[in-house]
Amino acid sequence: MIAEAVEFWFDQTSFDPTLFTLNDSVKGELDSVYTLGGTGDQPTDVSAYCTGYSITRGRSRELDQFPVGSATITLLNYDARFLPDQYTDSPGPYGAGNITVGKRVTIRSADHIIFDGRVDRWNLTYNSDLTVTVTVTVLDSLATLGRRTIDACTPTGATAGVRINEILDRPEIAWTANRQIDTGLYTLSTSTAVKAGTNAVQYLQLVAQTERGRLFASRDGVLTFLDSSNLYGSLPVCAFDDTGTLPDSVPFMAADLELSSDLLFTDVTVAHVLGDTVATYTNTAARSTYGIRRWDITGLLLGPTEGTADTQAQNIADQLGDEYSTLEARINTLTVRLDDDTAGLVNSLEIGDVVHVVWTPRGGDQIDQFFFVEGLAHQVDLSNHMVNVQLSPAPHPPFILDDLTWGLLNTGVLSG
Repeated sequence: MIAEAVEFWFDQTSFDPTLFTLNDSVKGELDSVYTLGGTGDQPTDVSAYCTGYSITRGRSRELDQFPVGSATITLLNYDARFLPDQYTDSPGPYGAGNITVGKRVTIRSADHIIFDGRVDRWNLTYNSDLTVTVTVTVLDSLATLGRRTIDACTPTGATAGVRINEILDRPEIAWTANRQIDTGLYTLSTSTAVKAGTNAVQYLQLVAQTERGRLFASRDGVLTFLDSSNLYGSLPVCAFDDTGTLPDSVPFMAADLELSSDLLFTDVTVAHVLGDTVATYTNTAARSTYGIRRWDITGLLLGPTEGTADTQAQNIADQLGDEYSTLEARINTLTVRLDDDTAGLVNSLEIGDVVHVVWTPRGGDQIDQFFFVEGLAHQVDLSNHMVNVQLSPAPHPPFILDDLTWGLLNTGVLSG
């Protein structure tokens, strides 16, 4: 069975009598018998009481914004160890002040962190069959950022990554947590004001949309922005293969092959904040086949001048039109049951990674394609760890000179 660990970050000095306690007249003495346990909250493994958990991260459709990631953990609570302080006269086994919202939680599987967030809700359940459980809802750092608003200002960051860091550094946001922010390729308007009270996440998602980037919280809690350079030519980090011929490939239990009109557009329009000019793309052949299917994008923060914004908007319209004016069957989701051999590869996956998929539908031809990871969902109980990997099409990786795999002729795309 894969090693699973659910850790709540508690103030251990409130329940561990052997720990050194700073400024305590007895436990704070130098050269005493008390063990130095670190300051602040420390991870406390509660896996022995956990009957299962689920994790949902990422998006199900690549044109959507990334929602807040969440984890739901079910714990046995027969001895009231997870009972909040206000419902008991004496501290429980975890001491006072720990069963509350805002505490950090990390979930590990096969030595990989697969979720890092903060407690949002404790839901205690006492059933007539005498089952006593607590369900804990944990949200990732996008939820933390989403509780903050921006004061009136006119940001000057010229690219998406610089703009995101500028907003995060503002005193009313004060984002001191970990971040990993790409620079960005598109230039932005530096004369467009932000209204007071604008939600921080909503504004940064608009910045990411302008760049065609991804803004999300990573599996280990880092606020992450991937710019549009991530859309082109990344190498796959692992392979999913039903033939077992690709090296270090992961077998999968199920695949969802979808042919849908949700991602089909014959016309794309793109408007920006600096002028009234609207960039347009029209595919007349697709119109004649499918009818008119419009996608209107407004309010992009392109700049710094109106002319530059017009050019960038047209570039975006043409790119999106080329990508979404053709109806194609696509692998939407893969389902994997983790075991000791595959857990490390799957648990290390991150949103934005490229994966190689080889699959032959029963009665059909082999599909050999590359995909972006758009979402990851874990469902874990006492006997199984299942993972759904949400995918979107990715371009073929680039040709890399002298590489043993991607430097061979007829593999990879030759790029400038």
